Amino acid sequence: MPDRELAPEEARLAALLGRLVEDYERQVTEGKTKRFTPVERLRYLMEEHQLRQGDLVDVFGTQSVVSEILSGKRSIDKKQARRLSARFHLPMEAFL
Repeated sequence: MPDRELAPEEARLAALLGRLVEDYERQVTEGKTKRFTPVERLRYLMEEHQLRQGDLVDVFGTQSVVSEILSGKRSIDKKQARRLSARFHLPMEAFL
């Protein structure tokens, strides 16, 4: 079948379908990331990147701080969130 230009109605329908797909993908992606707490997200990223607690000392200062954060005894502060953001190329808010 030879290529042809879309009729105006077909072009509008194609644009609408494209927007619907983009909206759906954005909602699915946002829904997945919002379900994680900052610590759960960090644990997931550590697993994905095959990192151990010692690998994050440069972000948190000491291995004991990493341990306290992963165990829920301490929260990630803004400075640490900024470092995690740079390391994993995610928004800082993902870790707060």
